[in-house]
Amino acid sequence: MKYASTLTLTSGPASAVASVEASARRGIPHWSMAGLTGTLERIRACLVQSGFSIPFATVLAHVTPAGKKAEPQMDLAIAASLLSALELLPQNSILLAHSPAVIGCLSLSGNILPAGDLAPMLLSAARAGVRTVVVPESQKNQAVIPDLKYAFARSIQDLMKPLVELEGRAARFEIKTQDSEMDYLRLPESVERAVAIASAGWHSILLMGPPGTGKSSCARAIAGLLPPPDETEAIEIRSIHPEMGNTISRPVRIPHHSSTLTALLGGGNPVRAGEVTRAHNGLLILDELAEFSRPVLQSLREPVQEQIVRISRGNDSAILPARFLLAATSNPCPCGHRDDPRTRCTCGDHQIRSYIQKITGPLLDRLDLQVDVPAAGGAEISSHVTKIRVARAISRQKHRFGKGSLRFNGLLPPDRLKDMISLSQSGRKYLEGVCAPSFRRLHSLLRVSRTIADLDDCEEVHDSHLLEAFHYSCSDYFRINGPGNA
Repeated sequence: MKYASTLTLTSGPASAVASVEASARRGIPHWSMAGLTGTLERIRACLVQSGFSIPFATVLAHVTPAGKKAEPQMDLAIAASLLSALELLPQNSILLAHSPAVIGCLSLSGNILPAGDLAPMLLSAARAGVRTVVVPESQKNQAVIPDLKYAFARSIQDLMKPLVELEGRAARFEIKTQDSEMDYLRLPESVERAVAIASAGWHSILLMGPPGTGKSSCARAIAGLLPPPDETEAIEIRSIHPEMGNTISRPVRIPHHSSTLTALLGGGNPVRAGEVTRAHNGLLILDELAEFSRPVLQSLREPVQEQIVRISRGNDSAILPARFLLAATSNPCPCGHRDDPRTRCTCGDHQIRSYIQKITGPLLDRLDLQVDVPAAGGAEISSHVTKIRVARAISRQKHRFGKGSLRFNGLLPPDRLKDMISLSQSGRKYLEGVCAPSFRRLHSLLRVSRTIADLDDCEEVHDSHLLEAFHYSCSDYFRINGPGNA
């Protein structure tokens, strides 16, 4: 008898590869497992019920790395390690021949039961370099990661079989776009232009204006202008949203302004994804931004800039994805009617300053576009024409970036701005005269101007593009009252 180990996966959005180890030696029968003895006794009963002849042995099993606990979806991996350590597997079995990761719960009768949502676990396995995975046959429709080989098992007896008898193909999924909400909107040309820029370049946007001016509708309209997710993005979305099934579209999340820090960023025990992670590769709409609590607004800095969120809760920590497009709206004052010709504002100067300054300067620096939406409506726009222009600009970016994960100007890291943004001579002269409040705002100015040039089918960024980007870089409401400093 010997030592054996089998790969498995932890559950949840921060899924990671774990290893189940088992050692067996001849001696007085005694089975023990670090952490959960009941789990091992249940699996031993399952093996006996399935017809395995268990030899007299002292058996020890545990899950690594240190700190990981046995979870229900690890049942099959624990059983696999025990069978291997007890030398009960044929040499051509899938476990000995291919060293797969194993996922599945076990009933006492030996049948393999569903193991929760497989997508995040399978994605973690592929990223860790795993090549073959054993999953419950009842969940073959969740095997959506094309980079893996799959073996679909019904019962624990299937672990005795070679891969050729169990192998199946990855499930196919359908990718679709969100419906457009721009039809019949009456917007000023500058606002429609800003929405197109945000959609084409993945630029965060803040829409400021009185109630009833269409701010929320503009924010929702961005979802219909975004391109469908590519295969990699679709897999990431599916791993976070099991409710989508195999029809994938970019998520749109609209948390209420009373949302807590945990609801927005994630947390709990075990760690659960928050709204910023559930909006990964999609649109996060924060309606009435100034109504959110100050700590919640401050917490947005890291995910907006770094596209990840770090969570530490006691002994548990996780890094969750958070690459979302932020579309925020806000009234200019508590009553909402400042500068509204239709209704008189009832707010005092101190109330207005306190309200506006909840949106602090560091957060504003991370909002590429700040747009004032006037109370008077504009001309009715054509969503079809706007979508064509946005799609053409996105195609130009794809051609420029080539192969890789980068698709949008708004996600360009600072160290690649110089290589990816070609300034004309007049554009360089204009940029030298621009007084940006921070390097972050200067980088944002360059990214937005590059997207504007793409919308205008220009290879070089001209001073007119920089001027337009600078126009969108700060709302008039903040020029007058100023943002908060913290």
